[in-house]
Amino acid sequence: MLVGYDSYEMEEVIEANYKRIATIEKSAIARTVGNMAIHKESRFDGISDGEKIEEIASFIAGKKSIENISNAKIPIVMVSCDTVTMKEVHISTNKIEIENENIEYIYNMPIGKAVRASMSFPGIYTTCNYDGYNLIDGGTKNNLAVDVLKKQGADKIISISFDLDSYKPSNNFFDVVIRALDIFSLDNVKKGREESDVACIVKTEDTSLLGIKDTKAVIKAGYDAVMEHKEEILKLLEEND
Repeated sequence: MLVGYDSYEMEEVIEANYKRIATIEKSAIARTVGNMAIHKESRFDGISDGEKIEEIASFIAGKKSIENISNAKIPIVMVSCDTVTMKEVHISTNKIEIENENIEYIYNMPIGKAVRASMSFPGIYTTCNYDGYNLIDGGTKNNLAVDVLKKQGADKIISISFDLDSYKPSNNFFDVVIRALDIFSLDNVKKGREESDVACIVKTEDTSLLGIKDTKAVIKAGYDAVMEHKEEILKLLEEND
Protein backbone atom coordinates (compact mmCIF):
# COMPACT_ATOMS: atom_id res chain seq x y z
CA MET A 1 0.00 0.00 0.00
CA LEU A 2 2.87 2.34 0.81
CA VAL A 3 4.26 2.15 -2.71
CA GLY A 4 1.16 1.06 -4.63
CA TYR A 5 0.98 -2.72 -4.16
CA ASP A 6 -2.33 -4.44 -3.43
CA SER A 7 -2.66 -7.18 -0.79
CA TYR A 8 -2.10 -10.02 -3.26
CA GLU A 9 1.05 -8.41 -4.63
CA MET A 10 2.33 -7.83 -1.09
CA GLU A 11 1.86 -11.52 -0.30
CA GLU A 12 3.92 -12.43 -3.38
CA VAL A 13 6.63 -9.96 -2.33
CA ILE A 14 6.82 -11.48 1.17
CA GLU A 15 7.04 -15.04 -0.12
CA ALA A 16 9.70 -14.12 -2.65
CA ASN A 17 11.96 -12.16 -0.28
CA TYR A 18 11.44 -13.31 3.31
CA LYS A 19 14.07 -16.05 3.27
CA ARG A 20 16.78 -13.74 1.97
CA ILE A 21 15.99 -11.11 4.62
CA ALA A 22 15.71 -13.59 7.50
CA THR A 23 18.65 -15.82 6.61
CA ILE A 24 21.66 -15.30 8.83
CA GLU A 25 24.70 -16.30 6.81
CA LYS A 26 26.81 -19.03 8.42
CA SER A 27 29.94 -17.19 7.35
CA ALA A 28 28.81 -14.11 9.29
CA ILE A 29 28.28 -16.15 12.45
CA ALA A 30 31.66 -17.85 12.02
CA ARG A 31 33.32 -14.47 11.46
CA THR A 32 31.73 -13.02 14.58
CA VAL A 33 32.69 -16.01 16.74
CA GLY A 34 36.21 -15.98 15.30
CA ASN A 35 36.72 -12.31 16.11
CA MET A 36 35.43 -12.86 19.63
CA ALA A 37 37.88 -15.72 20.12
CA ILE A 38 40.90 -13.93 18.62
CA HIS A 39 40.35 -10.26 19.42
CA LYS A 40 37.98 -10.61 22.39
CA GLU A 41 35.54 -8.35 20.52
CA SER A 42 33.10 -8.78 17.63
CA ARG A 43 34.28 -5.88 15.41
CA PHE A 44 30.81 -5.98 13.82
CA ASP A 45 27.68 -4.05 14.79
CA GLY A 46 25.42 -6.80 13.52
CA ILE A 47 25.62 -10.45 12.48
CA SER A 48 23.77 -9.99 9.18
CA ASP A 49 24.34 -7.17 6.67
CA GLY A 50 21.39 -4.77 6.76
CA GLU A 51 22.20 -3.58 3.25
CA LYS A 52 20.25 -6.55 1.86
CA ILE A 53 17.08 -5.12 3.44
CA GLU A 54 17.80 -1.77 1.79
CA GLU A 55 18.47 -3.38 -1.60
CA ILE A 56 15.30 -5.48 -1.55
CA ALA A 57 13.08 -2.61 -0.39
CA SER A 58 14.57 -0.26 -3.00
CA PHE A 59 14.05 -2.82 -5.76
CA ILE A 60 10.44 -3.54 -4.78
CA ALA A 61 9.53 0.15 -4.45
CA GLY A 62 11.43 0.98 -7.62
CA LYS A 63 9.04 -1.19 -9.62
CA LYS A 64 6.34 1.34 -8.70
CA SER A 65 8.65 4.32 -9.35
CA ILE A 66 8.99 5.11 -5.62
CA GLU A 67 12.54 6.13 -4.70
CA ASN A 68 12.05 8.39 -1.67
CA ILE A 69 9.68 8.28 1.29
CA SER A 70 8.33 11.63 0.08
CA ASN A 71 6.99 9.80 -3.00
CA ALA A 72 4.83 7.41 -0.93
CA LYS A 73 1.29 6.82 -2.17
CA ILE A 74 -0.20 7.33 1.29
CA PRO A 75 0.87 9.33 4.38
CA ILE A 76 3.21 7.27 6.54
CA VAL A 77 5.69 7.50 9.38
CA MET A 78 8.36 4.89 10.08
CA VAL A 79 9.85 4.77 13.56
CA SER A 80 13.56 4.27 14.14
CA CYS A 81 16.03 5.07 16.92
CA ASP A 82 19.35 6.92 16.80
CA THR A 83 22.05 5.20 18.88
CA VAL A 84 24.05 8.45 19.17
CA THR A 85 21.39 10.68 20.75
CA MET A 86 19.21 7.74 21.93
CA LYS A 87 16.23 9.65 20.54
CA GLU A 88 13.22 8.23 18.74
CA VAL A 89 13.39 9.07 15.03
CA HIS A 90 10.30 9.63 12.85
CA ILE A 91 10.84 9.16 9.11
CA SER A 92 7.71 10.81 7.79
CA THR A 93 5.87 11.98 4.70
CA ASN A 94 4.05 14.66 6.72
CA LYS A 95 5.80 17.75 8.08
CA ILE A 96 5.02 18.21 11.76
CA GLU A 97 4.05 21.80 12.61
CA ILE A 98 5.19 21.64 16.23
CA GLU A 99 8.13 19.26 16.58
CA ASN A 100 9.05 17.53 19.83
CA GLU A 101 12.61 18.35 20.90
CA ASN A 102 13.04 14.78 22.14
CA ILE A 103 12.31 13.33 18.71
CA GLU A 104 14.35 13.57 15.52
CA TYR A 105 12.39 14.07 12.26
CA ILE A 106 13.44 13.04 8.75
CA TYR A 107 11.23 14.05 5.80
CA ASN A 108 13.50 13.20 2.90
CA MET A 109 15.09 9.74 2.80
CA PRO A 110 15.57 7.02 0.17
CA ILE A 111 12.75 4.50 0.63
CA GLY A 112 15.08 1.48 0.93
CA LYS A 113 17.14 3.17 3.62
CA ALA A 114 13.98 4.22 5.50
CA VAL A 115 12.73 0.63 5.59
CA ARG A 116 16.15 -0.59 6.69
CA ALA A 117 16.39 2.04 9.44
CA SER A 118 13.01 1.01 10.84
CA MET A 119 13.85 -2.71 11.03
CA SER A 120 17.59 -2.92 11.77
CA PHE A 121 17.14 -5.16 14.80
CA PRO A 122 20.11 -4.46 17.11
CA GLY A 123 22.81 -7.10 17.11
CA ILE A 124 21.19 -9.07 14.30
CA TYR A 125 21.31 -6.57 11.42
CA THR A 126 24.05 -4.00 10.98
CA THR A 127 23.04 -0.46 11.91
CA CYS A 128 21.87 2.01 9.28
CA ASN A 129 24.00 5.13 8.88
CA TYR A 130 22.33 8.18 7.36
CA ASP A 131 23.12 11.90 7.52
CA GLY A 132 24.92 11.65 10.86
CA TYR A 133 22.43 9.23 12.40
CA ASN A 134 23.22 5.65 13.42
CA LEU A 135 19.79 4.03 13.19
CA ILE A 136 18.32 0.83 14.62
CA ASP A 137 14.86 -0.77 14.80
CA GLY A 138 12.28 1.70 16.14
CA GLY A 139 10.80 -1.05 18.29
CA THR A 140 13.62 -0.45 20.74
CA LYS A 141 11.88 2.83 21.67
CA ASN A 142 8.30 2.45 20.44
CA ASN A 143 7.07 -0.99 19.41
CA LEU A 144 3.43 -0.07 18.72
CA ALA A 145 3.51 3.54 17.62
CA VAL A 146 -0.14 4.50 18.07
CA ASP A 147 0.86 7.75 19.77
CA VAL A 148 2.93 8.66 16.73
CA LEU A 149 -0.08 8.27 14.42
CA LYS A 150 -2.19 10.45 16.71
CA LYS A 151 0.43 13.19 16.62
CA GLN A 152 0.35 12.88 12.82
CA GLY A 153 -3.38 13.65 12.87
CA ALA A 154 -4.97 10.19 12.67
CA ASP A 155 -8.30 10.19 14.53
CA LYS A 156 -9.22 6.52 13.96
CA ILE A 157 -6.55 3.88 14.53
CA ILE A 158 -6.46 0.14 13.84
CA SER A 159 -3.34 -1.41 15.38
CA ILE A 160 -1.85 -4.80 14.62
CA SER A 161 0.59 -6.51 16.97
CA PHE A 162 1.77 -10.04 17.72
CA ASP A 163 0.50 -12.04 20.67
CA LEU A 164 3.11 -11.76 23.41
CA ASP A 165 1.60 -14.41 25.67
CA SER A 166 2.35 -17.52 23.62
CA TYR A 167 6.14 -17.57 24.10
CA LYS A 168 7.80 -20.86 24.99
CA PRO A 169 11.31 -20.84 26.55
CA SER A 170 13.88 -21.45 23.85
CA ASN A 171 17.56 -22.31 23.61
CA ASN A 172 17.76 -20.28 20.39
CA PHE A 173 19.93 -17.17 20.79
CA PHE A 174 17.81 -15.03 18.44
CA ASP A 175 14.54 -16.04 20.13
CA VAL A 176 15.91 -14.97 23.50
CA VAL A 177 17.15 -11.61 22.17
CA ILE A 178 13.81 -10.89 20.50
CA ARG A 179 11.93 -11.93 23.63
CA ALA A 180 14.04 -9.47 25.62
CA LEU A 181 12.82 -6.67 23.34
CA ASP A 182 9.23 -7.88 23.89
CA ILE A 183 9.78 -7.52 27.63
CA PHE A 184 11.35 -4.06 27.34
CA SER A 185 8.50 -2.81 25.14
CA LEU A 186 5.59 -4.57 26.87
CA ASP A 187 4.17 -1.46 28.57
CA ASN A 188 4.42 0.48 25.32
CA VAL A 189 2.57 -2.24 23.39
CA LYS A 190 -0.19 -2.48 26.01
CA LYS A 191 -0.64 1.28 25.97
CA GLY A 192 -0.78 1.29 22.17
CA ARG A 193 -3.47 -1.35 22.16
CA GLU A 194 -5.52 0.56 24.73
CA GLU A 195 -5.28 3.76 22.67
CA SER A 196 -6.36 2.01 19.46
CA ASP A 197 -9.96 2.10 18.25
CA VAL A 198 -9.48 -1.50 17.16
CA ALA A 199 -6.56 -3.64 18.36
CA CYS A 200 -5.88 -6.77 16.28
CA ILE A 201 -3.58 -9.34 17.86
CA VAL A 202 -1.91 -11.88 15.57
CA LYS A 203 -1.52 -15.29 17.17
CA THR A 204 1.32 -17.38 15.78
CA GLU A 205 2.69 -20.39 17.61
CA ASP A 206 6.20 -21.77 17.18
CA THR A 207 7.13 -18.75 15.06
CA SER A 208 9.82 -16.15 15.57
CA LEU A 209 10.98 -13.14 13.58
CA LEU A 210 13.78 -15.06 11.87
CA GLY A 211 12.18 -18.49 12.05
CA ILE A 212 9.01 -18.35 9.97
CA LYS A 213 8.71 -21.77 8.35
CA ASP A 214 5.48 -21.07 6.47
CA THR A 215 4.91 -17.50 5.32
CA LYS A 216 1.43 -18.34 4.04
CA ALA A 217 0.40 -19.56 7.51
CA VAL A 218 1.65 -16.35 9.13
CA ILE A 219 -0.12 -14.22 6.53
CA LYS A 220 -3.32 -16.18 7.19
CA ALA A 221 -2.87 -15.62 10.95
CA GLY A 222 -2.75 -11.89 10.25
CA TYR A 223 -5.84 -12.11 8.07
CA ASP A 224 -7.71 -14.06 10.76
CA ALA A 225 -6.74 -11.51 13.42
CA VAL A 226 -8.24 -8.70 11.33
CA MET A 227 -11.37 -10.68 10.43
CA GLU A 228 -12.07 -11.24 14.14
CA HIS A 229 -12.71 -7.49 14.27
CA LYS A 230 -14.46 -7.21 10.91
CA GLU A 231 -17.67 -5.65 12.26
CA GLU A 232 -15.77 -3.16 14.43
CA ILE A 233 -13.63 -2.11 11.48
CA LEU A 234 -16.61 -1.72 9.15
CA LYS A 235 -18.37 0.40 11.76
CA LEU A 236 -15.25 2.53 12.13
CA LEU A 237 -15.13 3.07 8.36
CA GLU A 238 -18.81 4.02 8.28
CA GLU A 239 -18.23 6.62 10.98
CA ASN A 240 -15.46 8.14 8.86
CA ASP A 241 -17.67 8.47 5.73
